[in-house]
Amino acid sequence: MTAPRLRLLVVLVVLSLMLVLSIRGAAASGQMNGQGVLWRVTGGPAPSYLFGTMHVTDERVLRLAPEVFDAFDSCNHFVFELVIPPDGGLWSTVPLDGLPNNVTLSDLIGSEAYDRVVVHATRYGISTAELTRIHPLDLFSIFGQPPGEWQRSRQGWAFLDQALQNEARAQGKPVYALETIAEQLAVDNVLPEIDLSAAVIAMLDYSFQAEADFETLVQDYLARNITAVFEREAAELSIVSGKDRAIIEEYNRQSLDVRNIRMADRSVKFLNAGKAFIAVGAAHLPGETGLVNQIRLRGFEVERVY
Repeated sequence: MTAPRLRLLVVLVVLSLMLVLSIRGAAASGQMNGQGVLWRVTGGPAPSYLFGTMHVTDERVLRLAPEVFDAFDSCNHFVFELVIPPDGGLWSTVPLDGLPNNVTLSDLIGSEAYDRVVVHATRYGISTAELTRIHPLDLFSIFGQPPGEWQRSRQGWAFLDQALQNEARAQGKPVYALETIAEQLAVDNVLPEIDLSAAVIAMLDYSFQAEADFETLVQDYLARNITAVFEREAAELSIVSGKDRAIIEEYNRQSLDVRNIRMADRSVKFLNAGKAFIAVGAAHLPGETGLVNQIRLRGFEVERVY
């Protein structure tokens, strides 16, 4: 069985040992509009809002500023990257059973890496029985976040985007998606197959640093300093060279630039209707191809609110 294609979360951790959680993509495509998470959009019949989220359950992130609450309450339809089921957290409905019946995790990553995974998994409350069936892709995603974040999500805590969608539903207001799951997964096609055993070991070594990096990421987000996130990640990416760097740069182009343009195009109909609250990961806001600038290029006025 060949190794599966892995997401940017895997490749970046393996190659540059950096954390990418909710603010995806690594190298900045520019830092214009890099300060602020809430933007007012005018040009339709009534103002709309563009909000940059962080896809985590951390209560500090979910504790929204009054400016965000006011913008949310003023809108009557809500738009997100994806529509999330209303019940359960990001991981609570994902069965840790992603392998064919005749394949185990140990088969894919080897006994040395697997033995280390068994020990490490105790920090996350994952049993050996569950580990046997976990797909390596999920393993990287789990260990790329602090144990507390994983456990909250596994217990059904809603992450920010999901909490916003649930609130919109509670108010009887419609929720829409800018993309399909298939479109998001298609971005993975630019990644090569990699040595899973080496990748897992690199992730385990890095995972002990995940909590500190997660805290830095949260603090940057709370300070609304998205530029700082990009600058830190771009500096870490600079240690990667040659073919690997070209692969990552193409992934970044697909996962940020290409998706941003697609989401901007699809946002137009909601903005033309007015009173739209559009919420996407904060990394999609800054830069020349970021949504703030792309929406301006489509004839709307966009000003920072918070």
